[in-house]
Amino acid sequence: PALYGTMWVLLLVLVVAYLPYASRSGIAAMMQLGREPEEAAQISGAPWWRRMTRIVIPIQRAALTRSRRGAALLPSPRPKHHKTSLAT
Repeated sequence: PALYGTMWVLLLVLVVAYLPYASRSGIAAMMQLGREPEEAAQISGAPWWRRMTRIVIPIQRAALTRSRRGAALLPSPRPKHHKTSLAT
């Protein structure tokens, strides 16, 4: 009830509405990277968090930023209105 009628509710709804678009773009960018850089770091003994912070995220930073910006530029989702017949 503390969020009801505030700007934070609107922001939360917009983030949830655009999350599928941003995640699709981010997943597509991650799929293009390939496994070789991460496997090379794994073979050299780097833990998972270091592989992500030192290899994957720096390489994918531009693509991930574009996916978030692209989702913000999409037109707002509109509710679907159904036609109803008003037969009298």
